[in-house]
Amino acid sequence: YLRERLFLMHLKRQFGLIMWFMVFIILKTKNHRPMTSQNIVSNSANDEWELINTHPIKKSDLGFHGNLFGGKLLAWLDASAAGFAMQICDSPRMVTIKIDECEFKKAAKEGQLIKIYGKVKEIGTTSITIYMEARAHNVYNGKQVTVLSTNIKFVRIDESGDPIPISDRVKERYNK
Repeated sequence: YLRERLFLMHLKRQFGLIMWFMVFIILKTKNHRPMTSQNIVSNSANDEWELINTHPIKKSDLGFHGNLFGGKLLAWLDASAAGFAMQICDSPRMVTIKIDECEFKKAAKEGQLIKIYGKVKEIGTTSITIYMEARAHNVYNGKQVTVLSTNIKFVRIDESGDPIPISDRVKERYNK
């Protein structure tokens, strides 16, 4: 214990608070049991959540009241959903056309992780709707609390920006 403490004090002096914080989290979570699957959280075969992204909440991400700034979370959510839509639709040309109502259910604080999960809700002719959920993850006990959930709709476009159909292979994979 004393050796770890001296090492942490040395890191704090040498590399600053950010490096110290990262090592602290690693040491605190080294006995944390991982999920059974790397990136899937599922209650049933048709209800699969995929872990899309993880963000540590830093001081620069906070608003006036010391909570995660809502605009920052929305940007992370949109970017994560866009990447997920590109992956699902096998196309880099996906654009956001709609974000449903966003209700912030719980505040997220500095030092927590934001874990962003998603699952395909519906695939149309040219669009895909993804149900997204952002959860605050406590690194000390592993508990997660939903911060925000919403539907985000994307459209597949061509080089001119006009909608084009999503492939039948993708539709068959998800519209079961």
